[in-house]
Amino acid sequence: MATATDPTLQTIIGWAVRATGAESGWLLGLDDEAFSVLAAAGGTQPGSLVGRRVEPRGAAGFAAASGQPAALRPGPDDSSNTGAGGLDSSPSSVLAVPCDNGETVGVLELVNSPAGGFGIDDIEVVTLLADIAGTAIAETGPALAVTGPAELGTELSHLAETDPARYRQVATILQALLGQS
Repeated sequence: MATATDPTLQTIIGWAVRATGAESGWLLGLDDEAFSVLAAAGGTQPGSLVGRRVEPRGAAGFAAASGQPAALRPGPDDSSNTGAGGLDSSPSSVLAVPCDNGETVGVLELVNSPAGGFGIDDIEVVTLLADIAGTAIAETGPALAVTGPAELGTELSHLAETDPARYRQVATILQALLGQS
């Protein structure tokens, strides 16, 4: 599966958002029955979502499980159809299209169409982009699992307690990568 920093996937989601006028969107890689955000565009600070793990539910979950696109206009109290497992908690419209390469490898999901809902033209364009994304996701190899800061801190604390010598090696490498002496 593609890495979280794949420029091809970033370009694809950027074009999907521009082509439909969506407020924001995500390319989600399907990995071990969960999604990983591989690329994001639109909204506020889309880059902060990359690497995040989300549940395969709502429209994205349906698209992944069925292999079919889903275009919805969730009601204000419809918590089952939030964008990408909660990345957008109250979208006015959602479009989720499976990314396929012989099997579903991810989902391209968009939220908040300026027209109030995604139409057939949007579905056609996004389906073409999702097919390209499916090939890109499948051809770039295993996903880069990005551990969140809290989990990383917990793991480093555990390593410091159980193997102080190895912790010193890891800490030295991390300090060098962060530019600290």
